[in-house]
Amino acid sequence: MNFLLGTVLFGAVYTYLGIPTPTDKVIISGMEQGSPADQAGFSLGDQLVLVSLDDDSQAITSSESAVDWLYGHQGEAVIVTVSRAGQERELTVKLREDPDHQKGVLGVVLDDTQLIHYPLWQMPFRGIWFGFKEAEAWGKEILTSMGQLLSSLLIGQVPEGLAGPVGIYNISKAAAKEGWLVTFKFVGVLSVNLAILNVLPIPALDGGRLVFLAIEAVTRRRVARALENWVNSIGMIILLAFMAFITINDLANLGVGEKLLQFIGSIGNRLK
Repeated sequence: MNFLLGTVLFGAVYTYLGIPTPTDKVIISGMEQGSPADQAGFSLGDQLVLVSLDDDSQAITSSESAVDWLYGHQGEAVIVTVSRAGQERELTVKLREDPDHQKGVLGVVLDDTQLIHYPLWQMPFRGIWFGFKEAEAWGKEILTSMGQLLSSLLIGQVPEGLAGPVGIYNISKAAAKEGWLVTFKFVGVLSVNLAILNVLPIPALDGGRLVFLAIEAVTRRRVARALENWVNSIGMIILLAFMAFITINDLANLGVGEKLLQFIGSIGNRLK
């Protein structure tokens, strides 16, 4: 039901904004400040037309083709022809030599889709379909992030951006200020996250219960309820301890501990 809720919320957003439809135009929809693209004079909304270096040139008709060509010339100064306000211009940019996966060689977000509004009766069905694809994509991203989180915790590191109830509350307040579209997207991501978390084979969660059901299906014998209760209790204790750890981390990021010490110090000064 959490996954279904995420699908419906994403579907509502796409129904309102339009259905992403592939085109042969590659547009810069986001740009990192101080990136090679920013320094070279690129602008949001620029359409990439051609990339070239000496005799090696390629017309850009998809984000994938652009990324493949650019990553094949890391650390080199290339010429990118862009279309801006109906006029083409050439920009020379030196690509990053060893780029971070999140930032890329150019430091931009490329988009080769366009939001299309189909006949009104089609929009909810198309919206739900793309909502499902969005939920599926977020599910894969969340599973990857959970794997990275686990590996970081095993070596004693707290990953940046890790948020618990307090952090989620603050993010939800910020999302609400941006309007219902951002709120729907945020709640959709949160719902998919809960769906993935709940089906993991962890005692005390639905996934843990499924493990016991699978064991009973294979052995054709019921697992002793005392044993199941004991395992679930241990799992619940671990989950609560983990939630407490994340909450403390949230409070530390908000500077609550420092504010509390200042408050206690001010009371001490008054008592003197």
